[in-house]
Amino acid sequence: MAERIISLAGSLAVAKDQLDNQAVFDTLTNFWDVRLFTSISRGVETLPPRLLPISFVALDIDNFKLINDTFGIPTGDEVLQVLSQTIREKSRPYDCIGRWAGDEFVLVLAGVIGADAEKVAERIIAGVRGTRIEVPNEPPLNVKISAGIASVARISTSTKLKR
Repeated sequence: MAERIISLAGSLAVAKDQLDNQAVFDTLTNFWDVRLFTSISRGVETLPPRLLPISFVALDIDNFKLINDTFGIPTGDEVLQVLSQTIREKSRPYDCIGRWAGDEFVLVLAGVIGADAEKVAERIIAGVRGTRIEVPNEPPLNVKISAGIASVARISTSTKLKR
């Protein structure tokens, strides 16, 4: 009986860890989900000076709705998975990446501003441009992505986020 209880306790601990992980990570891309990303980004105003400047890069897959409408949601999901892998590969290992919405992603680049943030975004865009996604009985998809960047050199009362 005791062995059975210990075994069940171990299984419960594993299940709890899996649920905790699912609660903060997007299951399709394995990036932070929007709730975790929003929660953490609210702490920007309390960042230690060593992490400043900071940039946010917003990424959006061009014509994603058309991909879903034309080829179906499973193909759209494959596009998200392949592009999320490309985004991760073209980002620095310590960059924070979140899936904001269906086809939108956000990166937090600590210690990066201006032209350096643009270089990261351009590297990701070029990586996506070079990614081809195979579709049965169709030519490979050449997916494109757009980016926008916001940077902050220092946090003051005028730049603090409104809640």
